[in-house]
Amino acid sequence: MEVDNNKYIDHLRSYYTTVLSQIITNDGRFLLAAIKNRQLAVFSVEKCLKEFHRDVVELIPNNNGDDLVSNFLSHQNRRRPINVFPMERITCLHSMQTANKMKTFHSDSQYRFIVGGVGRLKTYRLSMQNLDECEQEWMIKLPSDSTMINAITMAGENRIVAGCEDANIYTFDCETQQQTAKFSEHNDYIHSLKCSNHDSASPLLYSCGEDGRILGWDYRSSNKPIISLEPFRNPELRRTQYGKWIGSIDVTDNNEWIVCGGGPKLSLWHLRSAKCAHIIDTPGVVYSTRFIADNSKVMAAGTANQVIIWQLNDPMNPQHIDSSINTIYSIGYHHYDKFDYDLYSFSGDSYQIEVCKNAKFIDWKLYVS
Repeated sequence: MEVDNNKYIDHLRSYYTTVLSQIITNDGRFLLAAIKNRQLAVFSVEKCLKEFHRDVVELIPNNNGDDLVSNFLSHQNRRRPINVFPMERITCLHSMQTANKMKTFHSDSQYRFIVGGVGRLKTYRLSMQNLDECEQEWMIKLPSDSTMINAITMAGENRIVAGCEDANIYTFDCETQQQTAKFSEHNDYIHSLKCSNHDSASPLLYSCGEDGRILGWDYRSSNKPIISLEPFRNPELRRTQYGKWIGSIDVTDNNEWIVCGGGPKLSLWHLRSAKCAHIIDTPGVVYSTRFIADNSKVMAAGTANQVIIWQLNDPMNPQHIDSSINTIYSIGYHHYDKFDYDLYSFSGDSYQIEVCKNAKFIDWKLYVS
């Protein structure tokens, strides 16, 4: 029997696929996934919602009878990408505000997002009017061409922040693409960044890294941290077998609470007192954490084929979602205001992206390859 080597290699490649980062667009219609083999995959979340949940069908308009997405999808392929764009090496993604700021399903939306790689940041625009094109808008070069970007966030509306493997954090002006600041208090590479609500009285930038430190910065006026936490020094959190690194952080909009995970146990800290308020002993390390549901819950994932959810008002009874992904690197979340509906997505060292709507079990899967 003759074997088609190309088909065999494509089949084998699917088991070595890794999704490094993923985002759900601001209107909830699409999911963008950064694949380790230098590709960007675009999925239609809207189509999956219509297919799997009848209660949503009537709540999403048909775009005046002209459904652009249906031109790219057959019934059998709704869980595969609409399109896959070749890219330079991608390490992380971050969404920028859509041209249409209303969280509705309109065909004239334009999606802008930031791609982090090695030595450079790029912004792209994907238009609903032309789903087969992903247009680069501009590029920012880092001081070194070999510096890998591990994390991206936005500080306010016009600052892009990049956390890098050289242990530095750089900020850039969106309009001029010029570097505006550099933060250098970490002594090992950066894993995660988070900026609190820029509409608050005192917006802060938070960072964490391989050195095990969590630092908070007033990015508007100083390049010295005003907050410093070291979870690995807490005997109740320390896990020497995993190390002291902090892989992910998230902060409530009011700068009251921060959740962090990595080598030490998953923990919740009160920022004003700098005290650890609660600990969740996860079975493995944590690579992704985030507050969800108006900051009333925490969701975290990493190794051990498990997503953990716990409510801040009931931290002693965490819930678990079983996952087929061995290591989850990214959690996507979107709340649909129009019909009070939450959607979650998980990706990592798998060719599948898992999606659920009830935070209890996986409802369906998207296939990268």
